[in-house]
Order: sequence, then C-alpha cells, then structure tokens
Amino acid sequence: RLPRRLLFPALAVAGALLVGWLLNSRNGVLRRPAPSAPPAEVPEAAPRPAGAAGPGRRPDGGGERVAAPTAALPLLRILALEDQDGSAVPGAEVFLLAAAAVAEFGPDRPLEDLAEAEGAAARTDREGVARFPAPEDPSLALARSGDLFAVAALPQPPPAEFRLRLRPAPTLLVRVEEADGAPAAGVPLGLRPDGADLWAAAAVTGADGLARFPHAAALLPEGVGSKVVVGPRLLLAERIEAEADLQAPPAEPLVLRLPATGRVRVQVRDEGAPFPAGLQRIELAEVDPQPGRPAPILQAAPDADGGARFERVGLGRLLVAEAVFAGGARVPSAPFPGPVAAGEQVEVLLPADRSVVLLAGRVLRPGAGGPLAETTVRIRLEAPSLSGSLPIAEGPARTDAGGRFLWRAEAGGPADRLVVLLPDESGGAELRAEAALPTPLPSGRLDLGDLRLAAPPLLVAGRLLEEGGDPIAGGVVLVEERFDLPGGGGAWRPNLDWRATSGEDGGFVIHAAEAAGRLPLRLVFQGPAHLEATAPFQPGQTGVLLQARRAAAMAGRLLLDPGIPPDALAVTARPDRGGRPRTAAMADDGSFSWRGLEPGGWTVRVEVPGFADDLLAEIPGLLLEGGRTCRDPRLQEIDLRGRLRRLALTVTDEDGAAVPGTVVREDRPTDGTGPAPFWTAAGRSLRLLTPRWPLDLRVEAPGRRTVRLPGVDHDLAVVLRPGLQVVLEISPPPRAGPGEELWVELLRPDAGPGAIPVRAGIAGDGRAEVRLPEPGAWRLELVRIERSGRARVRGSWSNRRPRIVVEDRPGIQVFPVGLD
Repeated sequence: RLPRRLLFPALAVAGALLVGWLLNSRNGVLRRPAPSAPPAEVPEAAPRPAGAAGPGRRPDGGGERVAAPTAALPLLRILALEDQDGSAVPGAEVFLLAAAAVAEFGPDRPLEDLAEAEGAAARTDREGVARFPAPEDPSLALARSGDLFAVAALPQPPPAEFRLRLRPAPTLLVRVEEADGAPAAGVPLGLRPDGADLWAAAAVTGADGLARFPHAAALLPEGVGSKVVVGPRLLLAERIEAEADLQAPPAEPLVLRLPATGRVRVQVRDEGAPFPAGLQRIELAEVDPQPGRPAPILQAAPDADGGARFERVGLGRLLVAEAVFAGGARVPSAPFPGPVAAGEQVEVLLPADRSVVLLAGRVLRPGAGGPLAETTVRIRLEAPSLSGSLPIAEGPARTDAGGRFLWRAEAGGPADRLVVLLPDESGGAELRAEAALPTPLPSGRLDLGDLRLAAPPLLVAGRLLEEGGDPIAGGVVLVEERFDLPGGGGAWRPNLDWRATSGEDGGFVIHAAEAAGRLPLRLVFQGPAHLEATAPFQPGQTGVLLQARRAAAMAGRLLLDPGIPPDALAVTARPDRGGRPRTAAMADDGSFSWRGLEPGGWTVRVEVPGFADDLLAEIPGLLLEGGRTCRDPRLQEIDLRGRLRRLALTVTDEDGAAVPGTVVREDRPTDGTGPAPFWTAAGRSLRLLTPRWPLDLRVEAPGRRTVRLPGVDHDLAVVLRPGLQVVLEISPPPRAGPGEELWVELLRPDAGPGAIPVRAGIAGDGRAEVRLPEPGAWRLELVRIERSGRARVRGSWSNRRPRIVVEDRPGIQVFPVGLD
C-alpha cells in the first residue's frame, strides 16, 4: 500500500501554484472567446458580487447579512484599455471572480469557464467602463474582447477605479488522433510554459478531436518567453507533446497522436449500501513515474454504482487508485498492474470500509419539529485549537426519508466534534447541530443519535454610524479576539466567521456558536472612506454603537518623460505625528492618490525604489481634513522630466536563451549606507529605472561568470558564460548523520556581512563540484544542515576555513581540502 502523502500532494501544490501564478500575472487563462457585443450602455453587474456564493456554493462566514441592497455597496469601476494605444474597449466582457474559487476548483478548470459560472459579469460601455459592487474578498478581474484578453488581481481594499490593459492573445488549436488516426474525443489536454513542471491551462477535445486554448498567450507572466508545450493529461507510457511559439501561433492545429491504450475500471464497494456514503471522487495515479515526464493524477466523479472508468490508460504501467470521501477519508488500493494490451480493461475492487469511520445520525428540525427528510445539509468536522476549534473537513450529505445521514471520515483523526449546518429558510442565521466525537476516531460505524438543529446564540447586535450620527450602509463589521503572545503582551486577531454587513440604517447582527468564554472581544470596521473604528462588547450584547470617523484623501500628479512608467516610482506619504508610511495608488497618466488617511499633517516623498539617497521630491506640511481630498498645488505638477533614465539590458547565455536567476546590481562597496540597488530578470530583457547615470553595474547568475559593466548610460546586451569549474576533494570524506545534508560554502575573503555564498553539496566520496563567478581567492566553510520536520538548522561541522585561489582559465581546477 503506497502512502497517499507520497502520491497525491501534487493536487494541492498545483492549485496553490496556479493561484499564485494568476494573482501575480498580468495575463491569464483561456476559454474560447465569445463574440464581442456591439457598444451599448453598460448594464449594472450581475446581482451576485464576486466573493458571494455561486451556483451550488455556500455563503461565506457565520454572520448575518442584514438588508443591505446591492446599491448600498461601494461601486468599483473597471476600465478596459488596449495595451498598445491606451484606447477604451467598448463592449468587452468583464468578470469579477473570487480568488478562493480558483483555489477550490484547481487548475483543471479553464479560468474563463470558472469566471462565467462563479463570478459576476458585466459589459463595458462606450467609454470602456464596467461597474460592479466592490468585492469584500480577494478577487481577480478578467476582461475579453475577441482576441484581446487581460486578467489581474484587484488590490485590497479595491480602489474606486481599476484599469485592465487588454493584450492580443489568439487561440491555439490542437488536434488529437487515436493510434489509428481517428479523431480522439474527450481527451484532457494541458498547456504549460516551456521549462515549467505543472500544467497551467486545461482543455478537452471535442467530437472532431479538436481542442482550443483561447487567449493562450495571456497565460504567461511577463518575461518568461512565449514558448509553450501542449500534451495530453493522461497516464501514458511515453511523452506525447508538441511545442508552439505564441508570438507567432501556427495557423493550422498542432497534431498529437496517442499510442495504444487500455482502460481501468475502479469499483468502490460498501457492504450494506447501494452507494458508498460520502464518496466524492476516485483518483488514479502512476506508482513510480519516470523522472522528467509529467505524470498527472486522474480524477473522476463516481457513477450511480460508486465506480468510475478511466479511458486511455498507458500500457504496462504500475498504478494505484484511491477513493476520496467528503469527510476527508482516503482509501487507497494496493499497487496493481494496468492494461498491457490495446483495448484491455482492468477491474479494481476497492473496499470502502478500510481505515475509515462511518458517522451516522438523524437530523431533527428546530424546536419540537420532526426529522429533516430528503434535505442536503453540510457536515463539518472540527478539531480543538488555540483559538477554539479548527474545521478540518467539510462537505455535503443528504438525509433520507427518516432524516438520517451517513458520512465517512478518516479513522484516527483529531476531530472531536461533528457539526451539521443548514441555511435558515427565513434568511436568518445558519441553523446548526453538534455532536461530540471520541478522539482519536475509531474505525467502523459510529452512531451519533439525534441532532436537533437550532439557531446559534446571538453574539452581538448594534449600529454602524459616522461621528455625526448618520448610518453607514454596506459596511463590513468584523469581530476580533484578543490572544496572548509568547513572552508577554497580546494582539487582536479577526475571526472571519463572525462578520456582518450593515443595512441601510447601519444595523448589523452577528450570530456565533461557542462565543462564551472567549474574552475579550471587540468589533472593528474600516471602510475606504472611514478610519478604523473599534468597540468592545460582551457576548450577547445588543445596542452596541460602532462610530467611525471620516478618513481623508490626497491626490496629485507626476510629470514624466515619455516611456517612463509611473508605477516604477515610489510615492509615499508619511504622517508628521509618526506611523507607517502609505504608498500611493498610481495611474498610467502619472496621477496618484491615497484614501483612508488620518486627518492631520503629512509629508509626501517621491523616489525610485533602491535609490533612497537620490530623493526626487519631498513636499512637507500637507494638512488633511476628514471627509475631504487634499489637492495641494504642490502635488498637482511634480515635474520629474529629464531627471530619470530607463536603461534596457538583454541578458542571455551563449545560445541566446534566458538565464534563470539573473540579478543585476549596482557595483559599489557596501559601506554601511545600505544595500546596493538590484534588479531581477524574469526573462532575457531587463529594464532599469535610475535617477542618476552613468551606473556601474554587475550582472550575476548561478553557475555563470559575473560581468561587470562600468559607466552604463545606454542600452546593452550581455552574454553570461559558464562559471569557472572547480572540484573540491575533501579528505577524509565527511559522513552525514541521519537527516543531515553536508555542504560547502565559498565566499570571497573580503565579503561583508550578508554576502550570499556559492554553495555545493558534498557527495559520499567527499567530492563537491561548483562553478564560480570570478577567479581569485575564495574562503571555504564546511557546514551541515539538519532537517527537523520542516525546519532546517544550519551549523558548522568543521572549524577549518581553508582558502583556495582559482585561476582565470578554462578546464576543471581540482583542489584537495584536508580536514585533519
């Protein structure tokens, strides 16, 4: 039996990497573009704002939303612009999609499909503007119009206006054929940038064997190149892939021909039940995939018999199947051989009662009501934690005619409580019922008896007001808990399950279970036009007044030379009374602004990040008033024309390819005045913005020779060649203990504190191979790194720090290093 922690963690990793990629990318993923509608007056966004519940999804949080109409929420204007000339794009489709939805559904679902199903939608008007209620949760904004596409993460909190720049992103076509040349329908395909390990976009072939990756170029973050690899997401015995350059996508479809394959049928058997209770999906994976070959984990929804059939499975593979249940339970099979002949079907029986606990109970209606029959409820398992309880598994369950449910969980888990949740049909707080669980959970069947639903107790009720007494509608009110910090003191932490949105009269009501004893508690509110307001309360208290002061705002504009990007500058405001600086929101025309500032005196500074000593502008003595925007004349035309220069460097290897890990630094001694500015190259091209020139630069990359560039004041092309090859022969060969790694670190003798060493692992025979960036003297330090769980503890295992002198010549230079 193969432990699931070795087989299935790629699912969570793929979802997490996709979310991180999408949130940091200026572009996105890709479904077939719908035809653009003619310019029209824009309708208001769909009633469901981003971050709210979509079809079949549960609303977030445990607070009660009190009569807050959509019109009361702050409006977000999304302006769709063409990237080349900045002109408005009328009639474009715009979507707002909660980032949590991307994390939930993972990389197997095209982003545009997800936005259509789970997001809010609108079209831009003649001025290229689409309007939405401002989302409360982190969200993505997408826009498409024909072959133009853009996706970006909204800042938090969302600004009043957000600009999306649409770039050309044509459709990439792929045709898949069976081994005999017939069209292959229903084949899942993946697209990834050349050199990446994980698929980043998904598509499925139609009846004609054709699959479309619309807006494929928009998938790639800026600077990683335009080459992609497309292949089937199947368990095949050989790699079947095709390459394409999205800068010039082929007019004809790429063609992939599948090898001979077989089928695998996995049947999950539950004794005494026609369908395994709580079965969510069945997974199939390869036990020992070949290195360097993508080996996906296939997933299938169970059919009515509790089984699934996987088509097109490669021949001669060693496989493992796993049943995944709503309660978090996973039941793996023993490794088994897959099909060995074309068209062969392998049958696998998977008992559902192995290493799981079957939780059973009857759900009763509130009060003296009878059983809750034929209803879908949500089951949650909770485990104790420092802050009360921590949900560890959650999923749906269906009660039968007698109100009974069955739900599977993993035996031996830490859960100590089962919670049944049901939204109140009258719009009130969510109904819930609880049952205690033995810990650890025993395997087998566990009957919990009757669980009667009831509304959770009132936590707090009150009104959200301005200082003058006017109500604040549509404000999100959170509850924070005070907890102790190690070593003394404490801090406030928000409980995101305890929140509500104020109604037109400013009223809010929050219900919560098990609030008693969690003290102290306080309410907190901070909106885009208001400063943070807090109010302490006792559980069950009503009539709490939460009063917020009007925040101040400030706006100005930079005058820049053409080609200087405003967002490359740092415009910060610092309160005169002390406190953290605030960075301005920048627009493409050089205008900048702040919201939510404390009234009082402020100072504005303009600088290039990394050049703190080269201040471009400082405007002191700005007086801000609550509820007003300061437009001091000194802020309106900060003239920086002629004071900045943009330099472009193209950094490649000898073959003209990008060099991973390239860093460009200002070549100056670190004399205690602060670190030298540096820039990281995401691809071959790197643009530097500097307030002074010429610059002395140093270009570095792992395993490459360092290139020094004195007096740079114009664009340059740099070629990084392989570093000087050095072999260290350490004798006697050191021995690593259990859970240890042995390394050698090399530093220049004059390296100051914080210098980054060149590292190399030490093999069992005592040899360490490394490529050094420069000739000359190098100091060696031998270290061991001990692994303790996820922690890595670094410590020296030899007091000797020998030196070597590396010559500037080709070939391998060998240095013996003695430890005696």
